[in-house]
Amino acid sequence: MSNTKIAIIGAGVSGLCMAIQLKRILGTDSFEIFESAEAVGGTWHHNRYPACGCDVPSHVYQFSFAMNPDWTSFFVGWDEIRAYIERVATAFDVKKHIRFNTTLLSAKWDNADKKWNVVLRDNTSGKSFERDFKILVSAIGSLHRPFTPSIVDADVFRGLSWHTARWRSDVSLAGKRVAVIGNGCSAVQAVPEISKEAKMIYNFAREPHWLVPQENVTFGPVAHWIFRNVPFVQRLLYLMLVWVMDSGFAMLKKDSKVNARWQKELNDYIIKTAPEKYHSFLIPKYEAGCKRRVFDTKYLSSLHKENVELVTSKVYKLNAHGIITEDGREFPVDVIVYATGFESQNPFGEAKLVGADGVDIHERWKLGGEALHGTVVAGMPNFFILMGPNTVTGHMSVIWTTECQVNYALQVMEPLLSGRVKSLEPRKDVQKAYNEMLQRKMQNLVWLGSCKSWYVNEAGKNTTLYPDYQHTFWWETLRVDYSEYLSEDGKPYWRPRNMKMLVTVSGLILLAGLRFWRKAN
Repeated sequence: MSNTKIAIIGAGVSGLCMAIQLKRILGTDSFEIFESAEAVGGTWHHNRYPACGCDVPSHVYQFSFAMNPDWTSFFVGWDEIRAYIERVATAFDVKKHIRFNTTLLSAKWDNADKKWNVVLRDNTSGKSFERDFKILVSAIGSLHRPFTPSIVDADVFRGLSWHTARWRSDVSLAGKRVAVIGNGCSAVQAVPEISKEAKMIYNFAREPHWLVPQENVTFGPVAHWIFRNVPFVQRLLYLMLVWVMDSGFAMLKKDSKVNARWQKELNDYIIKTAPEKYHSFLIPKYEAGCKRRVFDTKYLSSLHKENVELVTSKVYKLNAHGIITEDGREFPVDVIVYATGFESQNPFGEAKLVGADGVDIHERWKLGGEALHGTVVAGMPNFFILMGPNTVTGHMSVIWTTECQVNYALQVMEPLLSGRVKSLEPRKDVQKAYNEMLQRKMQNLVWLGSCKSWYVNEAGKNTTLYPDYQHTFWWETLRVDYSEYLSEDGKPYWRPRNMKMLVTVSGLILLAGLRFWRKAN
């Protein structure tokens, strides 16, 4: 595949979406996918901890062009999602384009030849190799680099420890004393399940989350038959869920009655469900929605169990036998599980991406990631990023967002692949104005409230979330405004197709005018 034009980094949901739509919409097979793992799936390949699942309804957490009639429930587990992703990759015949166990080391734009020089490493042999591509697509996402906090004397602990995103399925927790550090989404899912077999669980929590009740619904053979055989039923359910979920954005508006009502409902739910001794800690002091909502998968109920203890003292250090908190308490454990999230503000890790201006992506984004429509970056021609800055949604399906981005990116790619232009990049002034608009909108939302979340970087800038309804994002990515782009000569790009349309319309007007003139004379 030495002559392929497009490199896609990552074979998770977004990478596969890009690959499939390149085939379906642009009709091209000229792409390669480089995946650091040994299989497709991305986050759904790596995250396999007990009770790991999706907090978005399964009938929305799927591609609109590859709907699955056989979801077993409203909220499904990782294994069912991964199986779906595997089936889709097979059905659209994209696996032959994937090179597994391959990690991106660097990419540098060649101004002379208008291409990306990409350096990758074969994880099996350890050898690196170089390839050139006209177009580079980052489908890495932001939730793939596990974050493990720095704890004093962590290396002296004699037991086992691992991150939830790197679960040790070969180790049984039956009869063991387990420490779970963190109380976000993964911990809330894992703790109730682990408590069924562990001798004791100590859940160390830094600060509380607003927990949302989750009612799951199962689907049997009758529902599966209807979804498969009755026209438009599943499509209508999909669209209905999109509408209902997107309307939930209203709850995220600062100082709104809707947010206040939602917060009271969650407050009452926590008081009703959790042990009274934990109420003062479990009810957050910040606005509902400031941090990512966490669905309660029987976590609050599990706190009533004798073998589950919520520890609110901060972890200070480890010793050979367990954990010591700041108040001097010692917790002897056999296993430490880090449910501590990801390095979301540094998606590229050690990889260097150098644009046309010679600036690396880390330097470019040192104050926080910025892109135009979260998809293209000024100074980086022919580069596209999926799930880029300010595209994540706290209330909708990321697959919806990804499809919007891919639709937009394909329109920019089309003149590049057809040879009408050698390079395209967004204008810096347009990107700057766009991001200033996003940050203005952000001021009216609870995301910049009194909590500390992974949405916001150290400078206090929310570089993660899109501050509006998802139908707004859909609309802004529906069509490309080519006046926002520069071509290889540094001048604004005027797309020939638009010129053809202008000539056609002008011609029709001229003909109509001539006909009118003849009649008049």
